Amino acid sequence: MGNKSKFRHSKGKNLEKRLLIPVKPNRKIKEEKNETVTRRFYLSDSDRIIYSYEIDQKGVIQKVVDVSYDININGKWITIMRYDSKHGFLHRHMRVSLDNPSDTPTTIGVRKRGKPHSWLTWARKDVSKNFLNYRTGFFKRSKIRDLY
Repeated sequence: MGNKSKFRHSKGKNLEKRLLIPVKPNRKIKEEKNETVTRRFYLSDSDRIIYSYEIDQKGVIQKVVDVSYDININGKWITIMRYDSKHGFLHRHMRVSLDNPSDTPTTIGVRKRGKPHSWLTWARKDVSKNFLNYRTGFFKRSKIRDLY
């Protein structure tokens, strides 16, 4: 093979070692801790909304952790629908039925544009306006009579 170098060098791109600035490889980057804020309010004795979001040091909403709609069945609170932005976009999870706790995520009918602050506002308003529809659909899927 001779004295050929294994690496290519571009013309004029070689820098002298004395001009290079060493970088500390083990330097720790200071991470900012986001604070999680949780609020709840009741729509009725058997319906409530719980929402959580993360804010940065400046108070700006960075992430919608959860906006959930819960119903009280026989003294037990059950989440039947929730929104989150875990994957970087807002999406809805609907619980299948009372017997089947798995959920189905979807973005159909969900706000796709905007920032976490507008997503949180939209999700809270959506649940407040449509909670009876979500409740009725859940009871139909569960094959039980509505408690109202």
